[in-house]
Amino acid sequence: MGSIFPEPDAILSNGDMINDNWNGKGPDHKIVSRIFHENLARKGMTDTEVLMSYGNHDAYLDDVRAGYPKEWFPDSGGGYYESQQQ
Repeated sequence: MGSIFPEPDAILSNGDMINDNWNGKGPDHKIVSRIFHENLARKGMTDTEVLMSYGNHDAYLDDVRAGYPKEWFPDSGGGYYESQQQ
């Protein structure tokens, strides 16, 4: 993404970062988070806002949230949220 659009306002992940289907693989989200961090650093995009949402094949919501920085998952309680730029 950084090669195509090197300075995005934000990166939005629409969930399903792992294929869990509530089978106990929630800790795998920490692996995805690490890969995200490594690639953001590699591309010089560490200041880019990242927003995660909850997918229908993800782990339980609490397990998903535990895998990422809190600011990456600013939902209002159900795993989904709305954000408007001013």
